[in-house]
Amino acid sequence: MIGVDGRLGVALAACLLVAFCGTAPVVAQGVESVEFLVDNDHFNFWDDLFSRPDRDYTHGTKLALEWGARDAPGPVYRVELGQLIFNPSVPLFFPSFYRAPNRPFAGWLYLSARRVRVAGRRRSVLGGYFGVTGPASLGQAAQRGFHELVDRRWNPDWEPELPQELGFGATGGTGWLVPLVDGTRVTVSTGFDLMGEVGTVRTEGSAILLLEAQLAFGPVGLLARASSRQRLRLHDLFIEGSLLSGESFASLEPLLREDGLDLGIRLGPALLRYQVTRRGREFDGQFAPHTYSGFSLALGAGTASWLPDHLRTWKP
Repeated sequence: MIGVDGRLGVALAACLLVAFCGTAPVVAQGVESVEFLVDNDHFNFWDDLFSRPDRDYTHGTKLALEWGARDAPGPVYRVELGQLIFNPSVPLFFPSFYRAPNRPFAGWLYLSARRVRVAGRRRSVLGGYFGVTGPASLGQAAQRGFHELVDRRWNPDWEPELPQELGFGATGGTGWLVPLVDGTRVTVSTGFDLMGEVGTVRTEGSAILLLEAQLAFGPVGLLARASSRQRLRLHDLFIEGSLLSGESFASLEPLLREDGLDLGIRLGPALLRYQVTRRGREFDGQFAPHTYSGFSLALGAGTASWLPDHLRTWKP
C-alpha cells in the first residue's frame, strides 16, 4: 500500500516527467543529444564484488536532452531529470553502526536546465534546478525495491531520513582550455574551471584543474580526462539537514577535495563514458573517504556531452 508521501512522490515524479517531456516541441526542432547517466559505488570494479561500498552518495540516475547550435560558439540547452540517493556513512552490511553525527538517508528528485556555450577554448554554463527531498523523492522506494528484488543482504530501514522539502538553486561557471598538442588526430589540453552554486540545497564555490586528451580516427574517437577539484562549501542539505527546519545532522567540512578520471569512446554518433570520482571526508565523523563510479551514454554526442561532469550535469 502506498502512503500519502508515496502518492505525493508519484504525483511529483509525474509532474517532473511531464515538464521534462514538455521540452519535446522545442527539442523536435533539432535535438542534438540524448544522454543517460547512472552513478553507483557498485561500479567500483577494482573492489571485490561483495565488499563494494553502499554509503554516502551511493546511486544516481539521470536522463538529459540537449539541443541548440550544433557548431560553436552558439549556445546549447540541456534539460535533465534525475534522482540521487544518499546513505549514512557506515560500514557495509552494518547499519547498526550508525552513530550521530552522520548524514541521513536521503533521496533527491529534481529537474534542471542549463545553457552551455563553447567558443574556441572558452566554455561557460548557467542554469537552475528544483526538486524535492524526503519520501516524495521516491529514494527509499527505489533503493529498498531494488534490494528486495536483487540483494537482500543490505536493505536499510531508512531511519533517519531527510525530511520532505522542496529545494531549488542556481549554478554557473566558466572555464578555459589551453592546448598543449593541437593536431588533426591528437589533441592534448590543460584547463581551469570556476564553478559556483547558491540555493536551499547547496551553496558552494569550486576551482577545477584538468588535463584531457582526445584521439580521433574518422568516426572513432577516444577521450581521457583527469581532474582535481577543490570545493569551498557553505551548505549541503544532504549532510547538514534543512536550513528551513533547523534540524541538524552532521557538521560540514568546508574544504573538500575531489579527484576524477573520465574515459570515453566515440563510435559514430554515440559516446560511451566511464567516470570515477574520489572524494575526501565530507563531514566530521564520516566513516572514510568515498569513491563512486558512473557510466553515461550519449546518442548524438553533442557539444555538452564532451564536457566534464561539473559543467554538463548536476553533481552531488
